[in-house]
Amino acid sequence: MAMLYISIFLSLPCALFSIPYSTFTSIQLPPGVTGPESVALDPLGGGPYVAVADGRVLKWLGPTIGFVDFATTSPNRTKQQCDGTTDPNLGFMCGRPLGFSFNSLTGQLYIADAYLGLHVVGPSGGLATRLATSAEGITFRFLDGVDVDQVTGNVYFSSASTTYDLRNISQPNFVPDSSGRLLRYNPGTKSVTVLLRGLNVAIGPAVSLDGSFVLVSEYTTKRVLRFWINGPNANTVEVFLNLPGNPSKVKRTILGDFWVAVNIINQQPTPSVFPQGIKFNAFKTVLQTMNFNAQYPSSISVVQETSTEALYIGSRNVTEEKKTGSKKHVLTSVLFYYHIQFDDAGDLYIADPYYGLNVVRHDGGLATQLATTVEGVPFRFLIAVDVDPLSGYKCLTVHSNGRLYSKVIEVRPYNQTVTVLLRGLSGAVGTQVSSDGMFVLVSEFIAKRIQRYWLKGPKANTAEVFMAFQGNPNKIKRNPLGDFWVALNT
Repeated sequence: MAMLYISIFLSLPCALFSIPYSTFTSIQLPPGVTGPESVALDPLGGGPYVAVADGRVLKWLGPTIGFVDFATTSPNRTKQQCDGTTDPNLGFMCGRPLGFSFNSLTGQLYIADAYLGLHVVGPSGGLATRLATSAEGITFRFLDGVDVDQVTGNVYFSSASTTYDLRNISQPNFVPDSSGRLLRYNPGTKSVTVLLRGLNVAIGPAVSLDGSFVLVSEYTTKRVLRFWINGPNANTVEVFLNLPGNPSKVKRTILGDFWVAVNIINQQPTPSVFPQGIKFNAFKTVLQTMNFNAQYPSSISVVQETSTEALYIGSRNVTEEKKTGSKKHVLTSVLFYYHIQFDDAGDLYIADPYYGLNVVRHDGGLATQLATTVEGVPFRFLIAVDVDPLSGYKCLTVHSNGRLYSKVIEVRPYNQTVTVLLRGLSGAVGTQVSSDGMFVLVSEFIAKRIQRYWLKGPKANTAEVFMAFQGNPNKIKRNPLGDFWVALNT
């Protein structure tokens, strides 16, 4: 049975830039499905979406339904011939998406297919539309990554080579070349521009938050390059970061930092791979290094942070392990950092992005699920929780990956009622109740502000802008005196 490994890591932050993770669990992929290389959430917080070896993009609908088909790139694909296949010779018929990226404004998913070129599909999925198959008269042979500039809508994508394709890399005596390219697709003009040539296996571009530059990794030279899109250095390239191993995709975080998947390959005394995720900022400073060799005995392809405290790890490779007489596929890991809050009784309340509001009693043990829906709609991305110190009511925030769909929710454990207090928030990520229980504060990451919702008093059930910032606010915390701290990223 194929498994998609979801690594759920729960602990408290211990440093300014580093978030620790510590727990590992799993969910099932459809039978026979292997090799998801890319992972993402859509602008509404849905997913995760994974691109798998048989040519499909799959969407996870939760533990009850599991994964369903979302998109394909080949008009010639048939489920009978393609579903579950690992035969690279069927790639031109079945497709093989190796990278994808959402446009958060339109909800469109741009897909880099190794064999079939650059595609796009709408928010409802289905057969993707082919956008480009060549540039400067040279046919794409090995597209492997894509990212969308969320400001301009331009699409940046990478080609590993112009001379070989995905089938060649597993052949004996294969030697990679330096014919990789970084390219840009303009949806307005429907034109493709080559930005860089002669790259040493280019993989997975990532555009900066302000759109001033794009990063692309070079696998064989073990480095990340920066191409300046605008500014005084526009249309120039520089070595941005040298790495300890072979890099794969680069992915931008919601705060504008980056993760790159790195595989340290040792040939002696026996061949071995040590996968890592390295987080760094726009100033070339390494912020965090995470080792994944305990979860992956082979290489990884992507480390993507979908909120400030959640990581998704994907791998093209499949490792088989024995387990109770059957085989399992080690495919993709999803790492979550939960937001937690104690009440006065010592019970621990946990905001779980997938499994809703949970509580662990003061003596520990397995958490009990308290709430998973509101107004008949499942929580899609629960990100924060606080406890009213007087009433014991719980205030939660549901974050929706940056668009205007976030909510603040109140849960009353005693009668099990769940109520929406505020809706239409722009990337709600933190909530905190005042010490007297009069109001609740919620931070809006995208709108760069904190709102105050009055729970009691003459302004009860109304909201107002409490504070505006130059940067993006994250979690809010109340101190024992009733004041507040907010994490701010500028």
